Amino acid sequence: MKKLAIIHRDLQHIYTGGQYRLAQVLSHAKKKRYNVEVISCGNIPGVAVENRISLIIYFIKYYLKHRDNIFTFTDHSLHFILIIPLLIGRFFGNRYGMNCNQTFYNFRKSTIAKLIEFICEYIFLHAASLRIIPSEPAVDYFQFFHLHHAGKSVIVNPAARIISKKKIRFRTQAGNIIFVGQVRWWKGLDILIQALGHIKQPSLNLDIAGEYDPCSRYFKYLKTLIHKHNLEARITFHGNLPPQDLADLYQKADLLVLSSYYETYGIVLLEALSFGLPIVTSTIPSAKVIVKDRVNGLYYETGNAEALARVLSELCSDKKLRKFIHKNNLRASKNPRTWEMVAGETVAAIDRFLS
Repeated sequence: MKKLAIIHRDLQHIYTGGQYRLAQVLSHAKKKRYNVEVISCGNIPGVAVENRISLIIYFIKYYLKHRDNIFTFTDHSLHFILIIPLLIGRFFGNRYGMNCNQTFYNFRKSTIAKLIEFICEYIFLHAASLRIIPSEPAVDYFQFFHLHHAGKSVIVNPAARIISKKKIRFRTQAGNIIFVGQVRWWKGLDILIQALGHIKQPSLNLDIAGEYDPCSRYFKYLKTLIHKHNLEARITFHGNLPPQDLADLYQKADLLVLSSYYETYGIVLLEALSFGLPIVTSTIPSAKVIVKDRVNGLYYETGNAEALARVLSELCSDKKLRKFIHKNNLRASKNPRTWEMVAGETVAAIDRFLS
């Protein structure tokens, strides 16, 4: 029985694309008689991790010891690799009263951030025997670090977690926005909340589905923004939802907003297509793989709340455009990709590599 080691960012986060990918791959790998060892940054069995520094040291030692048989899911290791820029961005953002999101976004573009990311990327990924790249947009990231070598990396695009099984009807009035994802600063929720504050339309509501920590500084910052713009009655945090409840929330939504500063792929965009939802997204590279401007949705400048407000106002007021996008998105999702396909392709790539 061959042994594989899979690096996963955090098993404590549920209902994420990486969770679906990992669960399906483990199931398929066991059928192939692989002995799979899962290493998680957030929950390492038998290893006491007091802080992130000791966690980094642990991972460096693990990689050096097992460099010949480690397979990395880069969508999750990527967040781990960005720990140092995240912490520095948060420190400066809090110390100088700056927007944490914008600070992190600007820091990632700086030379220092690229250098730190390169060092971490080299340590954690260069030793891997095979890299499973989670999406085509992530290839650019790998090419930047000269890690996308033939035979060493395989692209396996993800799939939607939830697919509409009901007939979707177009609603003439757009009153419900849905945001799906963890409440973290790189998701840009503060930009979306500020944009809603600029739109004086009391019938426009926002449903937020995703894990959040009510004690975190970022969540408290969001609550401050909500109070500042008098949006308490229009914004609802639902937390993590089971698949059926999330599907129901998609069903009642009129459009989806992706306000992220970075996404490896953007699985929620595939889910929005399935429900025929017009999409409003930031101009991140991964969105451009799925969303054609004014065909599947509209773009706004990343991090610009006023630009997002203008785009939302346009889409909500233009019934003809929304209906056009609604039909396009339903048509685009007729033959959806499944997680069984994703897992099968992943294990097949491992088989080819080992043979």
